[in-house]
Amino acid sequence: MDENLFHKDIMNTTRQPTIADSRIISDTLLYYSQIVLYIGLCGIISILGIIANILNIIVFIRQGVLKDNSTASLLSLSISDLLGLVFLLWTSVCFLFTYMPNSDLPFDIVSVLVVTAVRPHLTFVQISGWLTVYITFERCMCVVFPFKVGRMFTAKRSAIIVMMIPIFIVLTEQVPMFIVEHLRWLPNSSTNKTILSIYRSSNANSVLSVTKYLNSTLSTSLRVILVFCFTEITALRVVASSKWRKSASTSDKQNQTIKGKAKTSEDTSIDHGFDDREKRLVKMIRAISIIFLICSMPELVYILAESVETELNNVGRYSNLFYFLYQFSFLLEGINVTINITVYYRLSTKYRCEFDKLFGINL
Repeated sequence: MDENLFHKDIMNTTRQPTIADSRIISDTLLYYSQIVLYIGLCGIISILGIIANILNIIVFIRQGVLKDNSTASLLSLSISDLLGLVFLLWTSVCFLFTYMPNSDLPFDIVSVLVVTAVRPHLTFVQISGWLTVYITFERCMCVVFPFKVGRMFTAKRSAIIVMMIPIFIVLTEQVPMFIVEHLRWLPNSSTNKTILSIYRSSNANSVLSVTKYLNSTLSTSLRVILVFCFTEITALRVVASSKWRKSASTSDKQNQTIKGKAKTSEDTSIDHGFDDREKRLVKMIRAISIIFLICSMPELVYILAESVETELNNVGRYSNLFYFLYQFSFLLEGINVTINITVYYRLSTKYRCEFDKLFGINL
């Protein structure tokens, strides 16, 4: 996702609606959708998501971070989601300032929006995305190599990987962009005042185009492909293993019946309980996959459409459609990291028990 889509010299953020507009997305629709989506829905979802992820962090800490690699990874994901939502809420607040008439501020609000809100939010979206890739990969290896995974993913190695992901993304994305584009006190010709606004170096466009390709186009595509592949492999292996056990159980039951040793009701209940646990595992990983894919869809649509239609960008013929798609990207990113708590609670018995203990709910 391109953080420059909000830059004031590219887009008039408070574009007024026009009477006649024959474009796919009219100025009128774009104007009011910005108010509803950025200021309204994104703000509400951000607040709910911040509360939900704080609860996630508390529950994962109570479960014992060092006892389980998955818990440590999910804790890191919740922290990244929380920070991303904080900056999404700040994005909504900054957008609210852009609609205030005659606001004599000592800074360019759109510049502040880009540097202090949009850019950090997109960075944590990247971090959360790659943490999701790592979590699904770790779970996939648990199913594919169940007897070797303990040696492959030790607590120390998982902690190092989880810490290296945000460090790598910041060094490859934020540092290059900050060098060529950052906030400075610059003179404003229209007001004859010095205000805080974005300063761009002479090579900013070339650097930003490279970082956009690496951290938006390539990164987004890889994340979606990897998460989908890992979750489907895990689901298929679990289903195949469940069918094999059912077949083996049926064969054993027939042999025991022939020998006059039918299964007891206790043995049958154990088999059913084990099968239910596997079904919950399949539901969880597929739920994670579906949510991730749906919430990444608008950005993927833009990435694919941009390669076909050169006018689909922030200054081209279909610029309104471009901004409209990114509005839904921000909204769905917020939804994605907000509803994780419902997935954990419904499909993880361990999480649900600890959550109920936290609020004193009778089990």
